[in-house]
Amino acid sequence: MGLFFDRDANGSDASLADQEFIDLRDHDAPTGGSADVNVRVAEMRQVEDLKAISGLVYEGDMLMVDFSPLEDDEVAMQRITKEFKRIADDVGGDVAGFGEHTLIVAPEGVDIDRRKVRVQN
Repeated sequence: MGLFFDRDANGSDASLADQEFIDLRDHDAPTGGSADVNVRVAEMRQVEDLKAISGLVYEGDMLMVDFSPLEDDEVAMQRITKEFKRIADDVGGDVAGFGEHTLIVAPEGVDIDRRKVRVQN
């Protein structure tokens, strides 16, 4: 996985082929810093994961929850969705779907804008 920059090392515009890429697996970002809200990525493999994952929202973290392992279980999906809505209500936060397999659960003070950003050229 990589991230590209729009400018080359000299600060001038570069074509896509000339752009510098960074392997994000090698990026050492500081953790446990002074951020008010941390964004956490979680994967739900079973409904029982809900308890451990939901605790992070109560602690003030924002979650991006991948529920693709459970997408074929309609009962589990209904339960998960209902529970994350309840959790968001409990903490005064927000919850929204993102794509087909992801829920975003935000704590108090973080609103999820449901409008897609589209760049006009």
